[in-house]
Amino acid sequence: MTEVIKRAVDAEVYAARWMRALGFYDAQETPASGDAGIDVMSAGAVAQVKMAAKQVGRPEVQSFVGAVHGHPD
Repeated sequence: MTEVIKRAVDAEVYAARWMRALGFYDAQETPASGDAGIDVMSAGAVAQVKMAAKQVGRPEVQSFVGAVHGHPD
């Protein structure tokens, strides 16, 4: 899967494709607003997608963990 990612929404679509390739066959992007920080969801996993050319640090990871715990199943 080689693709040029130009927009944030492209990154989310690409992440959902990777999740499906990894066995999370029901992975889908969430709507653009009201997603509580969750960009891709499946029954067994969630993902938050950031379009940045740098590593993320502890604050971003802690924010994601909080979003996961606060998201209804």
